[in-house]
Amino acid sequence: MAKRSSKPSAPGVITRTRGDGSHVFIAWIPAGRAGAKRYLPAVPTLQQAIDLRARALRNLDALPEHGVTLQGAIDATVEEMTKRRVRPGTQDWFAKESAALVRAFGGGMLLAKLRPSILEHAVADWLESVSPSTVAHHRRALGLLVSTAIKRGWLLENPLAKVAWPKVEAAERPCLTPERVRELVHAIRSSGREGAAWDAALVELLFACGLRRAEVARLRVRDLRKDGTLWVQGKAGNTTLPLGSVARQAVEHLAEHAGEPDAWLIPGATEQERAAKVSAVFRSWAAALREPALTPHGARHHFITTLARNTSDLRSVMALARHKTPAMSLRYIHAAAEHRELLAAVDASLSKPPSAKRASKRRHRLRVVAG
Repeated sequence: MAKRSSKPSAPGVITRTRGDGSHVFIAWIPAGRAGAKRYLPAVPTLQQAIDLRARALRNLDALPEHGVTLQGAIDATVEEMTKRRVRPGTQDWFAKESAALVRAFGGGMLLAKLRPSILEHAVADWLESVSPSTVAHHRRALGLLVSTAIKRGWLLENPLAKVAWPKVEAAERPCLTPERVRELVHAIRSSGREGAAWDAALVELLFACGLRRAEVARLRVRDLRKDGTLWVQGKAGNTTLPLGSVARQAVEHLAEHAGEPDAWLIPGATEQERAAKVSAVFRSWAAALREPALTPHGARHHFITTLARNTSDLRSVMALARHKTPAMSLRYIHAAAEHRELLAAVDASLSKPPSAKRASKRRHRLRVVAG
């Protein structure tokens, strides 16, 4: 982590030493109120910092020659993601969000001008046309590029921390019952449509083991092991997932159609194409069967909720769902109707006022004890 020196190396310039021993120089100029400072972008040499400060003092609104723009920070973030081998789906998401940020702020805007006041105006404008959930996605993308900028010395602090972001209320998703899932799978398999057996196996697989859409898209035929487990390249790391008989039969059916051990379980040249294929199958049958809850992520909700209703061991639920924290697993668990009725009965018993006769006896006992 970079360390700040005790003395500036020149008037109005601060030296920062990085972990590898190299230095960056950050010039500052007086801000609006007495004693306040405005920091300029970091530069690699002292002379550049002195020149940058002189130009900024002459014209505070001029774009410094060495200033990093929003587009520059986006490009640097993409470079970091490529080095870390971030999943293609995440990179596509960041590209989409980056385009929205460029439309909102302009790619040529100086990154140092990304202040909390500007962000608050942007949030207000966003909320007039998009949902708080979409704003949360914009915030996450901004967080990634701000993190890159701080790491490279382009920003000194995170401006997002001083903004009042809208809260996203998690809407409860409808969770299909096991009986309804069996009806849907049977309807798909017996529909007579071309490829219906393959579609039924895919749907059954997701409901039987709770795989994410991207995880299914990364499966090869060889990932099904002889001991009945499945090698999964997951969101939080790779793992071996035990399969039940229903999930195993579904994987075997898909593998039989795929062919070679190195072949992808889902047809498609890229991960994005294979993930889109999974979504298309679910979307097609959701429309045909008039069941909007038939989605890949809805299948994961069903799997985790079924686990929770059949065991009190939350660690087992976390392990099979491949979650790192109990809170994440609890987000997926849907309360059954009978559970809601029990909770309503508890609420009614606690909210019912005591009768006058019982209250009188209670006061009498208290007086006796007090005496």
